[in-house]
Parts: sequence; C-alpha cells; structure tokens
Amino acid sequence: MPSKGKFFRDLVQRLVSLGYFSSDEVDTLLDEFGGLQGAIRLKHYISAAEILAWNMAKSSVQDMCNFLQEYNGLMAEHGEFMYYFVQAIVDQMSTMGNDVRPIIGASPERYQQFLKRRFLGNNQSVATD
Repeated sequence: MPSKGKFFRDLVQRLVSLGYFSSDEVDTLLDEFGGLQGAIRLKHYISAAEILAWNMAKSSVQDMCNFLQEYNGLMAEHGEFMYYFVQAIVDQMSTMGNDVRPIIGASPERYQQFLKRRFLGNNQSVATD
C-alpha cells in the first residue's frame, strides 16, 4: 500500500485527470494548507480530502455513483481518511437536496453502515444498482 502522501497525491492527480478540477483549482481549494504540497507536508489528508469531495460533489448523483463504483477499491484504501472523503460527498449531495441512498449504495461496503446511520437513520435501505 502506498504511503498516505503518495496515495493522496495520486488521488488528486486522478481527480484532475477526470476533469473534476485543474491543478490550479486544487491549489486554490487547498490554499489554507499551502496548496496540495502543503496539505501533504502537514499531513492534513482528512481535511483536504473533505474539501475536494465537497467541491466535486457539485456533479450529478449519477456522476458521483459512477465515480464511487469505478473507484470503490481505491476508496477503501487508506480508509482512515478516505471514509471522510466519501462522507463529504454524501454530505454535500444531501445538503443540495439529493437522495443520497444511491450514493451510499455505491460507496465501499465497509463505509455503508456508518453512512446509513449518519444520513438515513438506522432503518433505511440503500439503492444499489
């Protein structure tokens, strides 16, 4: 498993290559840490991941589901901070008034129980494709 810093840098590069952000936008979003390099140097992976997730979650529910399904294995790596990335996507989509059940259903299985409890209560089911 790559180090957290390398993993986070690779994640950001993937988000840039997928068109969610430009490199300059990433540095602007992470300005409070001194950009991407500062976030990595300071090891602020959770906060930086949340900021990126909140901003990428302005996409459609279907886009977020597709992203999570395609990169499910990636999201499960470094779960100690990637959970917060996924949670921030769900949080932003919920704030925007979207039905988050499909997004929770597309997230890594080990995150779903916590996401359901936080966003749906205990007795809600999620939509799986």
